[in-house]
Amino acid sequence: MKELIKIGKLYGLLMGGTAVFITVFSLFLAIVQPAWSRTPTSMMGQAASISSRFFWDMVSLEVPHMKSSKEPHTFTFGNVTSFLSKLVLNINPFDPITFVGAAIPGLNENGMILLYKGNSDPHEDYPIDHPQPDDLPDTEAQTNNGEAAGTPVPEATPGQGPEASRQPETTPQPQKNELPKRVLIYHSHNRESWIPDLPEGTEANAAFHPTKNVTELGTRLGRNLEEKGIGVIHSLEDYNAMYGGNYKGSKSYQYSKKVVKEAMATEPGLSYLIDIHRDSGPRKSTTKTINGKDYAQLYFVVGLENPNWEKNQEFAKKIHTKLNDKYPGISKGIYGKDRKQGNGIYNQEISANSCLIEIGGVENNEEERNRTVDVLSEVFQELITEENKG
Repeated sequence: MKELIKIGKLYGLLMGGTAVFITVFSLFLAIVQPAWSRTPTSMMGQAASISSRFFWDMVSLEVPHMKSSKEPHTFTFGNVTSFLSKLVLNINPFDPITFVGAAIPGLNENGMILLYKGNSDPHEDYPIDHPQPDDLPDTEAQTNNGEAAGTPVPEATPGQGPEASRQPETTPQPQKNELPKRVLIYHSHNRESWIPDLPEGTEANAAFHPTKNVTELGTRLGRNLEEKGIGVIHSLEDYNAMYGGNYKGSKSYQYSKKVVKEAMATEPGLSYLIDIHRDSGPRKSTTKTINGKDYAQLYFVVGLENPNWEKNQEFAKKIHTKLNDKYPGISKGIYGKDRKQGNGIYNQEISANSCLIEIGGVENNEEERNRTVDVLSEVFQELITEENKG
């Protein structure tokens, strides 16, 4: 009987100690990461940071012959410490910037959550996103090829002037004019441009242009899809010209949402919504050499504030997988953003087949960008054909 009492007391102490530990640890997590109490986004991206080698090494702990002696083991002190630091404190012990970002409010607000890794490189080469400024020039600057890029654009307020009433334009198609429209291509940051095409000395955060911009990528993608038998509407709206002095870069997605809604009202068959941007990262981070040719790498952004963001992630994953199957490494992966890190929705609540694609970076040249758009066209054509069989 005395032995049973002793065992009971021991179990009681263990249970009590466990309860205290869980309580203290939960309070600790609530302090270091308050967002966990209201959203699961802090846990997002952990699956992407765990490689298949992790699970292989885990099994090899029980089956010794599975592990080669020549290969380093995943469960080293450094790897375990790094993983736990990222999981609990959102700090990478091998990246000093994350320590500073954790200590200075606002410094990490533009960060992204890696939802799906693009390649086997363990280095998390996060994209760089410079917001489109409010004070974009109303006249077109001289481009690097010496040509004048256009004429002054008069200021306008919403609902006034010819620009305000312009509808999304259909991508020209010389032979198949009656294709049912399934794809809408638009640009929330329509003036994003590239340093190689702008005057010498242009900085990355000033690489914007009224005509030499990402709408060129949309035009090429739309033309390619039309040639493959897929109907496209391409919006060429210039929100800076449309809203004039009332333009605000922070409202870009509100402006583009109106365009999307109007296009879908006009063409109810639209189900694929593609918002094309370009990244602000340097060339070394946005270029991939495949079979001796340089391609502008791309990546996808998913708005985590959308209640159905998983569906958008699944759509992006289909495209991402097909891209990397054909051209390994051309897609850098899928990244998630909430309201602290950006718009948080990106109009993706409108359709499960909606995606935001950042094609190349601010230093990629036209040839590299076009190669990537052509590959993207192939993949989109395959995906849309597969999903609409029968």
